Amino acid sequence: AKISQLEEELEEEQSSLEMVNDRLRKTVQQVDQLNNELQAERSMSQKNESARQQMERQNKELKAKLQEMEVAVKSKFKATIAALESKVQQLEEQLEQENREKQASVKGLKQKDKKLKDLIMQVEEERKQAEQYKEQAEKGNTRVKQLKRQLEEAEE
Repeated sequence: AKISQLEEELEEEQSSLEMVNDRLRKTVQQVDQLNNELQAERSMSQKNESARQQMERQNKELKAKLQEMEVAVKSKFKATIAALESKVQQLEEQLEQENREKQASVKGLKQKDKKLKDLIMQVEEERKQAEQYKEQAEKGNTRVKQLKRQLEEAEE
């Protein structure tokens, strides 16, 4: 009876041991699977971190390049604006000079025009006088001829 009880206990222990071994095997398999998944996640995480760092470097490089380009464009625009302002100043001075010259020319032209009018009036006056002198000379010549005729008639 004692042996059969011990055999029964032995069977229960063996059965219990098999169940524990089964559970241990399943647990080991789960641990292996979880380790594999963990390894895959770590690998993916490293790849993502590496990609993130690469993108950050590229971002910094692009920002630096953009800033350089903005500075270059600003300085180019400043130089262009300065050159254009200088050109405008030069053209304004040239225009001012041309306006002064034009005013001087207009003034000179007005003076010459006045002088011309005065000379035309003087020439017209002298022409009238010449006509008067011519008329007087003709009258004088006519009178001389008349007197000569009268003298000739008187002598005859």
